[in-house]
Amino acid sequence: MSVVFRADGLPPTSRVDYWREIISNVFLPLDLRGEIGPTTPAELRTTEIGPIRFTESVTGPGASSRTGRTPRLIRNSDPDVCLVGVLVEGEVRIDQDGRQAVLRPGDLSFTDPARPFEQSFTAMRNIRVCVPKAMIPLRDRELGELTGVRIPGDQGAGALASALTRQLAHSVDELPAPQVARLGTAPGP
Repeated sequence: MSVVFRADGLPPTSRVDYWREIISNVFLPLDLRGEIGPTTPAELRTTEIGPIRFTESVTGPGASSRTGRTPRLIRNSDPDVCLVGVLVEGEVRIDQDGRQAVLRPGDLSFTDPARPFEQSFTAMRNIRVCVPKAMIPLRDRELGELTGVRIPGDQGAGALASALTRQLAHSVDELPAPQVARLGTAPGP
């Protein structure tokens, strides 16, 4: 079952602080800077499937934000997970491990929150899948080669992974509980 957070009705001066707190408690501790206008839609929906967490975030026109993990945040909280992102709408720039990538709708990205990164975006809809590293059949070095890189979501395996992630994120609440439980124990890719 999904849990939804919204910034509707909050004073403009409190919106960024509210989102920082929500993201840090629900997702993982992140630095968040920017603006979320008084009439800007902002929503975060999160769903767990066993040890895997799907998080869909939406920011509407009037938002301009940067998120990231600093060395200080990493020292204080180093989750042993990998973030797989699928951009649904908008444009996101991600910087990690000395590489930069600009993502467009359908594109995928891998982010390792155990290393510093930064993302910048305006209006967008993004799905993040938080997967325990133990479920990913890649060594840290191999995973490191995928960070800060755009994986095109319109061809080959990227298209399949993008479509599957979007479909699963939107239909998991409709699945019977036993099916959701089985999905959470499925082996990694």
